[in-house]
Amino acid sequence: HGVAELLRRRLGRIVGRRRHAERGGFMIYAIGLPGHGLSEDLQALADDTGGGRFLVGQDDNLGATFAQVVEELHQQYLLGFSTDLLDGKSHSLRVKTTRDGAKVRARQSYVAVDGAIR
Repeated sequence: HGVAELLRRRLGRIVGRRRHAERGGFMIYAIGLPGHGLSEDLQALADDTGGGRFLVGQDDNLGATFAQVVEELHQQYLLGFSTDLLDGKSHSLRVKTTRDGAKVRARQSYVAVDGAIR
């Protein structure tokens, strides 16, 4: 009973964080430090929100990792679209490019509420 309750609470927190990021329209970047790494949940949260995830090794420069995050943020494009479906539910989203060598990192879903897509 105790393990099941712990797993239920953990799942609830993860779903809540994902929903918060989805409704807020923000990206999550996660940096795993030596000896700690990144949980699968945090990796998925970063991927789903269109953010990024990095593992810093013992000999790696943390400043260089932050610089990489800053560089990614400076290289972003903002795409917009509209929908007639304003049901307040989560919908899948997929962004593709035909540009060779380009890497797409985009959120995986959106919520259309109150006349705005989030």
